[in-house]
Amino acid sequence: MARVPGAVVAASGLVGGYGVARWTKKRQLGGAVLAGAVALAAWAVADRQA
Repeated sequence: MARVPGAVVAASGLVGGYGVARWTKKRQLGGAVLAGAVALAAWAVADRQA
């Protein structure tokens, strides 16, 4: 699997979370998308450092 920089994942989550929140009109759902992306980015960075 190709390694993706954590910053790219976090930025995509920010944009994606905003888009989801705007489209669904539910801020909590957008926050969940953002939180999931940040968790994935943290995992990617921790995996790279191990």
